[in-house]
Amino acid sequence: MFVDALYDAFRNPTSSVRLLPTNLPVSILVLFGTLWITWRIWAFTIHPALHPNEPKELPYLVPFIGHALAFYKSFNGLVAHARHYLGNTDEPFTLTLAGERVYIIFSPEDVSAVYRNNTTLEFDTHVQDLFKSFEGSSDGIKKLRTPHHAKEPDSESVIESDTLPPSQDSVGLYIRQSYKQQLQPGDKLDVLEVKIMQSLTESLNAILQKSLEQGEITLSILQVTKTTLLDAGTAALYGDQLTSISPDFITHFSAFDANSWMLLYHYPALLAGPCNVPKRKVLSAFTEYFSIPPSSRSDVAQFLQTIEAEQREISLSNADIASSAFIFYWAINSNPWKLAFWVLSYILYSPQLHADILAETKPFIRPNAPGGVDIQDIMAHCPHLEAAFNETLRLVAASTSIRNVIAPTTIGSKILLPGSRLLMPYRPMHFSSEIFGPGTDQFDPSRFVQTPGLSKHPGFRPWGGGSTFCPGRFLARREICAFIVGFLQRFHIETVEGEVFPRRDEVTPNLGIMEPVKGDDLRIRVRIRWDGHTDMRAWRNRQTTRIHGPHLKLAFEKAPARPDFNVALNDRLHDVEVYARVALGIGLAGKLSTHTMSETGIWYGRMEP
Repeated sequence: MFVDALYDAFRNPTSSVRLLPTNLPVSILVLFGTLWITWRIWAFTIHPALHPNEPKELPYLVPFIGHALAFYKSFNGLVAHARHYLGNTDEPFTLTLAGERVYIIFSPEDVSAVYRNNTTLEFDTHVQDLFKSFEGSSDGIKKLRTPHHAKEPDSESVIESDTLPPSQDSVGLYIRQSYKQQLQPGDKLDVLEVKIMQSLTESLNAILQKSLEQGEITLSILQVTKTTLLDAGTAALYGDQLTSISPDFITHFSAFDANSWMLLYHYPALLAGPCNVPKRKVLSAFTEYFSIPPSSRSDVAQFLQTIEAEQREISLSNADIASSAFIFYWAINSNPWKLAFWVLSYILYSPQLHADILAETKPFIRPNAPGGVDIQDIMAHCPHLEAAFNETLRLVAASTSIRNVIAPTTIGSKILLPGSRLLMPYRPMHFSSEIFGPGTDQFDPSRFVQTPGLSKHPGFRPWGGGSTFCPGRFLARREICAFIVGFLQRFHIETVEGEVFPRRDEVTPNLGIMEPVKGDDLRIRVRIRWDGHTDMRAWRNRQTTRIHGPHLKLAFEKAPARPDFNVALNDRLHDVEVYARVALGIGLAGKLSTHTMSETGIWYGRMEP
């Protein structure tokens, strides 16, 4: 019908005009059909032929809206479809998202070229947009452009525009550089690392205590990793005051984090409640926190105190300080627990890898070190753990870097036009068989063992690169590995029968590490590894330990029977002593106590089975 009407309109235009009053719907359809076909031919046939040096655009049906719906439905799927449609080329291509022209770049050579370009490509506008998205004010942006250590924040030295990049000595740039310097390897990072390790130890000991009291317990890896890593990150930065102000702080942050893509990709506000509601609750907690006098916030990390002092110097409001702090907290805590979940899951599903990691990390158990492990030696001398970490990153990292094009820019053989946005999704590179060999859709850490330099290949970009190279990558690697090693060395772990390996959520737009598909998890059964507990090593040479009679009876009741052989009296007593010593080590005050040789009681001189 539509084609016949269109043909008739062109063949006999006067007839069409004459019929317009009595066939108005058909005439409107003909008009819009004509305009649509004209636009389509121009946009995807004539314009590309006239401008062959511009990146090709993936065709779409609805003007202005473009690929927006497909983008929000599955960004990774849209990129894969575009590559296939355009002939699996590695050249940049173009998407249209609600009227905005967006270039997609993913070849290692082109990505490296983008990193080197700091003149016609910029990131600062994105930082300003991010600050606004976290409820930061325009006045706050102006003040953050104040030259560092300026006396009067509202003097002529303040840059009035809120759309220009900050000056090279602005307070905003100083704060960003301070965050990066704090997270580089060295003494400053070591201080923060110690606080995180202490929190990890407390969390693992809580699991240990539960296992001591109940024997074998069932845990959710998703819940363990999320709770342990988020608690550690929060305590290291702000002590327990944030969670005192808002007991549900971690819950609100997790809800925001799961939907934070809505904020960065400008999801319609009417539909972005799952992101905005918890975001405001977290911001409220931060604002209340910064309303407390600094002298009453002693647990905060030292470098955060220094940064806050700089912000106070330029009269930044509590709300704007809260926005800035929230952005940093989110950047540093969003991904570690997700990566820990996947690393631990892959290890437990690979029995030989599990055994190899236990063997290579056992020499670096240090009871007196933060976290109970020598993390420096583990990072340097455990190739199987490192390979598992990198291979997991390759499979689950969905990081994307953003730049704005502010002047005509040549990348490879293509010219990018100003006023456009540039996205660099790294995931397609991570599945390149040319870089990583065959079977890139499978977990195979041996590829990193056999080719150690693979982790430095320009096609392996889980942390981004250039000016947006993730500054938290060193801390994240250390805390995740310390948690994994501490967990594996403390407990015998088995997956619950019938558990299916969790699926990666490749549909929801992602900003870093993928979460599992909603509802997917991995449940495990956990019991204490008596022959490998770190606290036992510390006590093996303490020859004057005694356990008082009443507490010995409690130990007999609590210590689990050995499942692998009939328990002789001495073996049973050994388990009782181990239980008592471990319990003492995690501070079960009032249940067990030690005494000197001069007191009555029973003394056990050996620790080995």
